[in-house]
Amino acid sequence: MNFIKMLAVLCALAIVPAQARAQAEKKTEPADLRSLSNAQLEQRKIELTSQLKAVRAQLTGLKADAEQSDLKIQRMIASAKTPAMKDRGRMLLARNRLSIIRDALQIYYCDKPDKVPSSLADLVPSYLDEVPELDIPGYKKTGNVTVLKKANGAGISNFVANKGGWLYMADPAWGQSERVFMDARVMFEGKALFQY
Repeated sequence: MNFIKMLAVLCALAIVPAQARAQAEKKTEPADLRSLSNAQLEQRKIELTSQLKAVRAQLTGLKADAEQSDLKIQRMIASAKTPAMKDRGRMLLARNRLSIIRDALQIYYCDKPDKVPSSLADLVPSYLDEVPELDIPGYKKTGNVTVLKKANGAGISNFVANKGGWLYMADPAWGQSERVFMDARVMFEGKALFQY
């Protein structure tokens, strides 16, 4: 794997652990990488590979924590005494499931930095057991994923059909770090769900 691509992956990760960020800030790349000797390039490649493995391990831990939270939120919803409490729990569950998918995507990028999955189904079963369902108040419960092939310079709000499922931006040219969104305009804690 090209060490420059590995560096790009580290920089592009939406969740860069504090350790990796601190290390990256201490080291600066020379203005011209072509000036490095083969031994220096190989050493830099080894360092970047090690950092990438550390990032992957931390992302895996974050994903596991989010999966545990998912179970706790489900229990909270089941024991909720009022419809309002159940709805709030369902909103929290939706946001948590978004985090799980995003963490799985980041782990995928650690493993395959040169590739963008064509759909969320590409994450199953190696990174996700299944694409989680969304059960947003006011929407039908669904695990539907709308795959967006081309962004054409548009922001995600232009693609929100308000159907309550997932939106996945498969365009490799998409200029944002996040690729998964909720297809919902309903507000939660001051933001429309698609903005999370």
